Amino acid sequence: MAPSRPVRRHCAARHEAASCSCYRSKRFFAGVRAMMSIGEASRLSGVGVETIRFYERTGVTPPAPRTVAGRRLYNDAAVARLRLIKGCRAFGFSLREAAALSDAAPCPEVAALAQTRIAALRARIAQMQALERQLRALVEGCAPERAACPALEGIAQAQR
Repeated sequence: MAPSRPVRRHCAARHEAASCSCYRSKRFFAGVRAMMSIGEASRLSGVGVETIRFYERTGVTPPAPRTVAGRRLYNDAAVARLRLIKGCRAFGFSLREAAALSDAAPCPEVAALAQTRIAALRARIAQMQALERQLRALVEGCAPERAACPALEGIAQAQR
């Protein structure tokens, strides 16, 4: 008699493991990571579930494959793409730019987008520094003995 093969618990009462299709498929796919749910992709990427759905709706990411029940499935490449988009957004890139960058953009295109972003950041920094100078000047005009603060009047006038 041939030695018995390991039997899966759920199959033990019905048949031998060698003839069980789930045994063969588990063995075949042992090195392949299974697809994951949207919740798992969200947890691994740090991107919210609703944001992932929004990205799919707006075309930022390609549509995820679905189960028969309609649930989205994600693989490691999709999670990596979500992480890249999140990183691009942290650097201030628009969703359109982040989507373009996540499509494996060539290096010159990435450099051009980054240079544009650097120029925009420098302009924003200059604006913020000008606001800081104006606010410091208003604060220096404040006197503790005054009932009405001239700084508030200066802020109101700056908005005209």
